[in-house]
Amino acid sequence: MICCFASTLLFGMGINALPVAAASRNDGTTPAPNGMPGSIVFNYGGPIIKNVHAQPIWYGSVSHANDIFDFYSAVTASPWMDVLSQYGVGRGTAYSAISVPSTTSDLDDSENIKPLLLRLIQTKAIRVTADSYFPIHLSLGVTATNQDGQKTCSSVCGYHNAIDISDMNIPGVKYVAYSVIPDMDSCGVSCGGGNADALKNLYTVASHEMAEALTNPAESVAFPLNAAPMAWYWLDGLKEVADICNAQQATTVGADGKTYAVQNIWSNVDNACVSISAKPKKAVKGNPKSKANPNAKKTNKATPP
Repeated sequence: MICCFASTLLFGMGINALPVAAASRNDGTTPAPNGMPGSIVFNYGGPIIKNVHAQPIWYGSVSHANDIFDFYSAVTASPWMDVLSQYGVGRGTAYSAISVPSTTSDLDDSENIKPLLLRLIQTKAIRVTADSYFPIHLSLGVTATNQDGQKTCSSVCGYHNAIDISDMNIPGVKYVAYSVIPDMDSCGVSCGGGNADALKNLYTVASHEMAEALTNPAESVAFPLNAAPMAWYWLDGLKEVADICNAQQATTVGADGKTYAVQNIWSNVDNACVSISAKPKKAVKGNPKSKANPNAKKTNKATPP
Protein backbone atom coordinates (compact mmCIF):
# COMPACT_ATOMS: atom_id res chain seq x y z
CA MET A 1 0.00 0.00 0.00
CA ILE A 2 1.35 3.40 0.74
CA CYS A 3 4.38 4.29 2.73
CA CYS A 4 5.37 5.65 5.53
CA PHE A 5 5.33 8.69 7.67
CA ALA A 6 7.18 8.93 10.90
CA SER A 7 4.38 10.87 12.52
CA THR A 8 1.17 10.27 10.66
CA LEU A 9 2.00 10.11 6.96
CA LEU A 10 1.48 7.02 4.85
CA PHE A 11 3.73 4.74 2.80
CA GLY A 12 1.42 3.45 0.18
CA MET A 13 -2.00 2.38 1.53
CA GLY A 14 -5.31 2.71 -0.27
CA ILE A 15 -3.69 1.99 -3.54
CA ASN A 16 -0.85 1.08 -1.48
CA ALA A 17 0.43 3.92 0.53
CA LEU A 18 1.82 4.00 4.09
CA PRO A 19 0.48 6.06 7.01
CA VAL A 20 2.80 8.25 8.93
CA ALA A 21 3.48 6.58 12.26
CA ALA A 22 5.71 7.31 15.19
CA ALA A 23 9.34 7.11 14.19
CA SER A 24 10.86 3.77 15.06
CA ARG A 25 14.28 2.32 14.29
CA ASN A 26 14.74 -1.33 15.16
CA ASP A 27 17.54 -3.51 13.86
CA GLY A 28 16.09 -6.73 15.18
CA THR A 29 12.57 -7.82 15.89
CA THR A 30 9.50 -5.87 16.92
CA PRO A 31 6.82 -7.89 18.76
CA ALA A 32 3.47 -8.50 17.13
CA PRO A 33 1.27 -5.39 17.31
CA ASN A 34 -1.53 -5.73 19.85
CA GLY A 35 -0.62 -9.36 20.48
CA MET A 36 -1.89 -10.48 17.08
CA PRO A 37 -1.51 -14.21 16.35
CA GLY A 38 1.20 -15.29 13.94
CA SER A 39 -0.73 -15.95 10.75
CA ILE A 40 -2.62 -12.78 9.99
CA VAL A 41 -1.55 -12.25 6.38
CA PHE A 42 -3.12 -14.62 3.86
CA ASN A 43 -3.00 -15.20 0.12
CA TYR A 44 -6.33 -14.79 -1.65
CA GLY A 45 -5.19 -16.26 -4.96
CA GLY A 46 -3.63 -13.26 -6.64
CA PRO A 47 -0.26 -13.07 -8.40
CA ILE A 48 3.09 -12.46 -6.74
CA ILE A 49 6.47 -11.49 -8.18
CA LYS A 50 8.62 -14.53 -7.48
CA ASN A 51 12.12 -13.39 -8.45
CA VAL A 52 12.06 -9.67 -8.97
CA HIS A 53 13.73 -7.84 -11.83
CA ALA A 54 13.76 -4.35 -10.33
CA GLN A 55 14.38 -1.65 -12.93
CA PRO A 56 14.40 1.88 -11.50
CA ILE A 57 13.04 4.76 -13.56
CA TRP A 58 14.49 8.19 -12.81
CA TYR A 59 11.97 10.98 -13.36
CA GLY A 60 14.17 14.02 -13.95
CA SER A 61 17.55 14.47 -12.31
CA VAL A 62 17.29 12.15 -9.32
CA SER A 63 19.60 12.76 -6.38
CA HIS A 64 21.82 9.83 -5.31
CA ALA A 65 20.82 7.81 -8.39
CA ASN A 66 23.93 5.62 -8.21
CA ASP A 67 23.36 4.90 -4.52
CA ILE A 68 19.70 4.05 -5.14
CA PHE A 69 20.61 1.66 -7.94
CA ASP A 70 23.19 0.00 -5.67
CA PHE A 71 20.44 -0.38 -3.07
CA TYR A 72 18.19 -2.31 -5.46
CA SER A 73 21.10 -4.44 -6.71
CA ALA A 74 22.21 -5.35 -3.21
CA VAL A 75 18.95 -5.62 -1.27
CA THR A 76 17.15 -7.80 -3.83
CA ALA A 77 19.72 -10.48 -2.92
CA SER A 78 19.88 -9.93 0.84
CA PRO A 79 18.64 -11.67 4.02
CA TRP A 80 15.86 -9.06 4.11
CA MET A 81 14.49 -10.58 0.90
CA ASP A 82 14.55 -14.00 2.53
CA VAL A 83 11.83 -12.86 4.93
CA LEU A 84 9.54 -12.90 1.87
CA SER A 85 10.29 -16.56 1.12
CA GLN A 86 7.35 -17.58 3.33
CA TYR A 87 5.15 -15.70 0.85
CA GLY A 88 6.63 -17.47 -2.19
CA VAL A 89 9.02 -14.65 -3.11
CA GLY A 90 12.69 -15.45 -3.68
CA ARG A 91 15.75 -13.32 -4.27
CA GLY A 92 15.99 -11.20 -7.40
CA THR A 93 18.17 -8.74 -9.24
CA ALA A 94 18.23 -5.18 -10.54
CA TYR A 95 18.29 -4.10 -14.18
CA SER A 96 19.93 -0.92 -15.45
CA ALA A 97 17.91 2.18 -14.66
CA ILE A 98 16.40 4.36 -17.35
CA SER A 99 15.90 8.11 -17.23
CA VAL A 100 12.96 10.13 -18.48
CA PRO A 101 12.80 13.92 -18.59
CA SER A 102 10.76 15.78 -16.00
CA THR A 103 7.90 17.58 -17.75
CA THR A 104 5.93 18.68 -14.68
CA SER A 105 6.53 19.05 -10.96
CA ASP A 106 2.99 17.91 -10.07
CA LEU A 107 2.32 14.41 -11.42
CA ASP A 108 -1.02 12.61 -11.37
CA ASP A 109 -0.96 8.82 -11.32
CA SER A 110 -3.77 8.34 -13.86
CA GLU A 111 -2.97 11.32 -16.09
CA ASN A 112 0.83 11.17 -16.13
CA ILE A 113 2.43 8.12 -14.57
CA LYS A 114 0.36 5.30 -16.09
CA PRO A 115 0.55 6.81 -19.61
CA LEU A 116 4.32 7.22 -19.16
CA LEU A 117 4.75 3.54 -18.27
CA LEU A 118 2.52 2.42 -21.12
CA ARG A 119 4.56 4.51 -23.58
CA LEU A 120 7.80 2.99 -22.30
CA ILE A 121 6.36 -0.50 -22.79
CA GLN A 122 4.92 0.24 -26.23
CA THR A 123 8.17 1.77 -27.47
CA LYS A 124 10.14 -1.13 -25.98
CA ALA A 125 12.16 1.23 -23.78
CA ILE A 126 11.41 -1.24 -20.99
CA ARG A 127 10.83 -4.98 -21.29
CA VAL A 128 8.09 -6.42 -19.10
CA THR A 129 8.06 -9.94 -17.71
CA ALA A 130 6.07 -11.58 -14.92
CA ASP A 131 8.94 -10.63 -12.55
CA SER A 132 9.23 -6.97 -13.55
CA TYR A 133 8.94 -4.20 -10.99
CA PHE A 134 9.48 -0.54 -11.83
CA PRO A 135 10.18 1.81 -8.89
CA ILE A 136 9.78 5.36 -10.21
CA HIS A 137 11.98 7.82 -8.31
CA LEU A 138 11.11 11.50 -8.52
CA SER A 139 13.56 14.36 -8.63
CA LEU A 140 13.73 17.00 -5.91
CA GLY A 141 10.59 19.12 -5.72
CA VAL A 142 8.41 16.78 -7.81
CA THR A 143 5.24 15.38 -6.24
CA ALA A 144 2.76 12.74 -7.39
CA THR A 145 -0.91 12.27 -6.53
CA ASN A 146 -2.14 8.67 -6.41
CA GLN A 147 -5.53 7.41 -7.53
CA ASP A 148 -6.93 7.95 -4.04
CA GLY A 149 -6.08 11.65 -4.24
CA GLN A 150 -3.15 11.36 -1.80
CA LYS A 151 -0.08 13.47 -2.58
CA THR A 152 3.48 12.39 -1.87
CA CYS A 153 5.20 14.15 1.04
CA SER A 154 1.94 15.67 2.30
CA SER A 155 -0.32 12.60 2.61
CA VAL A 156 1.89 9.65 1.69
CA CYS A 157 5.61 8.97 1.53
CA GLY A 158 5.27 6.64 -1.44
CA TYR A 159 2.88 4.14 -2.99
CA HIS A 160 2.75 1.14 -5.29
CA ASN A 161 0.24 0.39 -8.00
CA ALA A 162 -0.38 -1.85 -11.01
CA ILE A 163 -1.70 -1.57 -14.55
CA ASP A 164 -3.65 -4.34 -16.26
CA ILE A 165 -1.81 -4.77 -19.58
CA SER A 166 -3.41 -8.05 -20.62
CA ASP A 167 -4.57 -6.41 -23.87
CA MET A 168 -0.90 -6.07 -24.89
CA ASN A 169 -0.67 -9.88 -25.14
CA ILE A 170 2.74 -10.12 -23.50
CA PRO A 171 3.23 -13.84 -22.71
CA GLY A 172 2.72 -14.60 -19.03
CA VAL A 173 2.04 -10.97 -18.08
CA LYS A 174 -1.29 -9.55 -16.93
CA TYR A 175 -0.18 -6.73 -14.61
CA VAL A 176 2.82 -4.42 -14.56
CA ALA A 177 3.81 -3.42 -11.01
CA TYR A 178 5.35 -0.08 -10.16
CA SER A 179 5.86 2.31 -7.27
CA VAL A 180 6.33 6.05 -6.94
CA ILE A 181 8.92 7.34 -4.47
CA PRO A 182 9.68 11.04 -3.95
CA ASP A 183 13.01 12.58 -3.05
CA MET A 184 13.19 12.41 0.74
CA ASP A 185 14.76 15.88 0.91
CA SER A 186 11.38 17.03 -0.44
CA CYS A 187 9.54 15.21 2.35
CA GLY A 188 11.78 15.88 5.33
CA VAL A 189 12.25 13.58 8.31
CA SER A 190 8.52 12.78 8.54
CA CYS A 191 8.99 9.99 5.99
CA GLY A 192 10.75 6.66 6.24
CA GLY A 193 11.42 6.34 9.94
CA GLY A 194 12.45 9.83 10.96
CA ASN A 195 16.18 9.42 10.39
CA ALA A 196 18.26 12.57 9.93
CA ASP A 197 19.83 10.83 6.91
CA ALA A 198 17.44 11.38 3.97
CA LEU A 199 19.00 8.55 1.95
CA LYS A 200 18.32 6.04 4.73
CA ASN A 201 14.72 7.24 4.84
CA LEU A 202 14.48 6.80 1.08
CA TYR A 203 15.80 3.22 1.34
CA THR A 204 13.19 2.55 4.02
CA VAL A 205 10.36 3.82 1.84
CA ALA A 206 11.74 1.97 -1.19
CA SER A 207 11.93 -1.33 0.69
CA HIS A 208 8.39 -0.87 2.05
CA GLU A 209 6.96 -0.41 -1.43
CA MET A 210 9.05 -3.21 -2.93
CA ALA A 211 7.97 -5.74 -0.28
CA GLU A 212 4.32 -4.99 -0.97
CA ALA A 213 4.68 -4.86 -4.74
CA LEU A 214 6.25 -8.33 -4.71
CA THR A 215 3.78 -9.97 -2.32
CA ASN A 216 0.62 -8.20 -3.53
CA PRO A 217 1.27 -6.45 -6.85
CA ALA A 218 -2.38 -6.10 -7.94
CA GLU A 219 -3.87 -4.98 -4.62
CA SER A 220 -4.98 -1.67 -6.12
CA VAL A 221 -7.30 -3.39 -8.61
CA ALA A 222 -8.60 -6.12 -6.29
CA PHE A 223 -12.33 -6.26 -5.46
CA PRO A 224 -13.71 -7.95 -3.47
CA LEU A 225 -10.78 -7.96 -1.11
CA ASN A 226 -10.88 -11.70 -0.34
CA ALA A 227 -10.40 -12.93 -3.91
CA ALA A 228 -7.86 -12.72 -6.72
CA PRO A 229 -6.10 -10.61 -7.80
CA MET A 230 -5.57 -9.91 -4.07
CA ALA A 231 -2.53 -11.88 -2.92
CA TRP A 232 -0.91 -11.55 0.55
CA TYR A 233 -3.08 -9.29 2.69
CA TRP A 234 -4.31 -8.82 6.25
CA LEU A 235 -8.02 -8.55 5.57
CA ASP A 236 -9.11 -7.78 9.13
CA GLY A 237 -6.61 -4.92 9.36
CA LEU A 238 -6.80 -3.84 5.68
CA LYS A 239 -3.00 -3.86 5.47
CA GLU A 240 -0.17 -5.42 3.50
CA VAL A 241 3.02 -6.95 4.89
CA ALA A 242 4.90 -3.64 5.17
CA ASP A 243 1.97 -1.53 6.38
CA ILE A 244 1.78 -3.57 9.58
CA CYS A 245 5.35 -2.50 10.40
CA ASN A 246 5.11 1.02 9.00
CA ALA A 247 8.20 3.22 9.48
CA GLN A 248 10.12 0.63 11.55
CA GLN A 249 13.56 1.32 10.16
CA ALA A 250 16.02 -1.59 10.36
CA THR A 251 19.10 -2.72 8.41
CA THR A 252 20.22 -5.55 6.18
CA VAL A 253 23.54 -6.56 4.63
CA GLY A 254 23.28 -6.45 0.86
CA ALA A 255 24.85 -8.74 -1.72
CA ASP A 256 27.71 -6.23 -2.00
CA GLY A 257 28.56 -6.64 1.70
CA LYS A 258 27.36 -3.13 2.58
CA THR A 259 24.72 -2.32 5.20
CA TYR A 260 21.50 -0.69 3.98
CA ALA A 261 18.51 0.76 5.79
CA VAL A 262 15.30 -1.16 5.15
CA GLN A 263 11.89 -1.36 6.76
CA ASN A 264 10.85 -4.31 8.89
CA ILE A 265 8.26 -6.59 7.26
CA TRP A 266 5.50 -8.57 8.91
CA SER A 267 6.45 -12.26 9.21
CA ASN A 268 3.71 -14.80 9.90
CA VAL A 269 6.25 -17.44 10.87
CA ASP A 270 8.06 -15.16 13.33
CA ASN A 271 4.85 -13.55 14.59
CA ALA A 272 6.68 -10.22 14.44
CA CYS A 273 7.97 -7.38 12.33
CA VAL A 274 11.47 -8.44 11.24
CA SER A 275 14.33 -7.68 8.86
CA ILE A 276 15.77 -11.20 9.27
CA SER A 277 13.54 -14.24 9.72
CA ALA A 278 14.53 -16.91 12.20
CA LYS A 279 12.58 -19.55 10.27
CA PRO A 280 11.53 -18.53 6.76
CA LYS A 281 9.05 -20.93 5.19
CA LYS A 282 5.83 -20.98 3.20
CA ALA A 283 2.69 -19.76 4.93
CA VAL A 284 -0.97 -20.70 4.57
CA LYS A 285 -3.06 -19.67 1.61
CA GLY A 286 -6.52 -18.46 2.60
CA ASN A 287 -8.30 -16.91 5.56
CA PRO A 288 -11.80 -18.36 5.80
CA LYS A 289 -12.19 -17.08 9.38
CA SER A 290 -11.79 -13.40 8.57
CA LYS A 291 -14.62 -11.28 9.95
CA ALA A 292 -13.88 -8.30 7.75
CA ASN A 293 -16.28 -7.22 5.02
CA PRO A 294 -14.57 -8.24 1.74
CA ASN A 295 -16.74 -5.74 -0.13
CA ALA A 296 -15.61 -2.82 2.02
CA LYS A 297 -14.02 0.05 0.16
CA LYS A 298 -10.27 0.22 0.73
CA THR A 299 -9.60 3.50 2.46
CA ASN A 300 -6.46 4.91 3.91
CA LYS A 301 -6.99 8.46 5.00
CA ALA A 302 -3.75 9.98 6.10
CA THR A 303 -3.14 12.89 8.41
CA PRO A 304 -0.75 15.43 6.87
CA PRO A 305 2.48 15.88 8.79
